Amino acid sequence: MSTTTAFCLSSSGPLRNQTSRKLRVCTPSTLKRPRVSRISLDGDPRTSRRRWTSSVAPVVTVFASSPFAQAVALNSVLFVAARTIHQKALTDAGLRHAFALGVILWSSLSWPGYTLCFSFLIFGSLVTRIGQEKKEALGIAEKRHGARGPENLWGAAGVSALCAVGAAVTRLLLHVAATPSIQILNSTLLVGYTASLATKFADTTSSEIGKAYGTATYLVTSLKQVPRGTEGAVSLEGTAAGIFAACVTALYAAAVGLIRGPVDAIICVFAAFVATTAESYIGASIQDRLGWSNEFVNFLNTLIGAVIAMVLYLVFRTN
Repeated sequence: MSTTTAFCLSSSGPLRNQTSRKLRVCTPSTLKRPRVSRISLDGDPRTSRRRWTSSVAPVVTVFASSPFAQAVALNSVLFVAARTIHQKALTDAGLRHAFALGVILWSSLSWPGYTLCFSFLIFGSLVTRIGQEKKEALGIAEKRHGARGPENLWGAAGVSALCAVGAAVTRLLLHVAATPSIQILNSTLLVGYTASLATKFADTTSSEIGKAYGTATYLVTSLKQVPRGTEGAVSLEGTAAGIFAACVTALYAAAVGLIRGPVDAIICVFAAFVATTAESYIGASIQDRLGWSNEFVNFLNTLIGAVIAMVLYLVFRTN
């Protein structure tokens, strides 16, 4: 192996004359490296890509770890899509309130709770349109051709939103102090959430199917036969359809893990049946006398269903 050498001129101090110079052998290690100017890479596509990635990464991290950010993004997309296709299920004000409800539910219960309520809103609107021409001819169809406004939305889902927020709060408390009582409260609120939606879906389905196809309708207070569409009236067809709707809601909630197994599902279905019967009794007896709106009665209906389910859960599932 050869070693590169060089002869360098050096002097120890100021040069006084040419003869004072000394010769010494220099190796590559003793030679000074030339100064290289730093080259700007601003125009390099790879550098620009790295900078873009480093700036976007924090946003992606926040989005992935924040249910609220996910909720806002998802519901913004759905809101724009609904406005674009000129949907008829909700009024303009109802659509804006649905955005707020969607953010609450996704932030609180993520996709299982969100899809349960979203499915109810979709299928509830479809059920309302069953036999629409017949109901319009009898004058018993929903106003605005079934389009839901804010009052309908919160009357139907206000209780479920409260249960969802309560469940989210107790879930956060479990990270601080994972006590059995907090765990029981969390599970109880999830049962209440499911039961409130099962109650409303059962009520909507039984009412709309009964008005469209009920062969005989009776007042729940006196069992007197009355025309279809009478407030507080029930029919065999409508009652059966309502129980089926409550079963579908409860089974879906169990499938996605909101509630635990068939026992919780049965509790929710039973609570929904009792609550819808109570709602019919209220409609036939005191609603008109007290001047209560249908939306307020719907809120009471879902509240009754949620409370009954939560009490039954505490009695049968915690003992």
